Amino acid sequence: EVANATGIEAQNRFRYIAQCFARAICTPRRPLICVLDDLQWCDTASIDLMKTFVTDESNNHLLFIGCYRDDEMGAEHHVSVKFDQMKKENNVKFTTIELGNMDLDSLTSFV
Repeated sequence: EVANATGIEAQNRFRYIAQCFARAICTPRRPLICVLDDLQWCDTASIDLMKTFVTDESNNHLLFIGCYRDDEMGAEHHVSVKFDQMKKENNVKFTTIELGNMDLDSLTSFV
């Protein structure tokens, strides 16, 4: 039987189980792409869980794509701070693609 955990211990246990699950389902034949939208509204616990996945050197078959509104997420935003930490401390590579607004002709063509 597993003992009940609370607080930080429960969070760490959850992240460990999620990490083991990701390792089990992400394989060379079946890689996983996870797309998260609206990261500017993401809470700290969710960003910490994402960090667990992207810093896991044992899982090379998982790709995270995160989308956010840059006008709502400045350098002091908690998500930006966590991203900077991941880049510096864990050597996580980020590729940034900035998208602008679509003009009327492009929007009409798209629809």
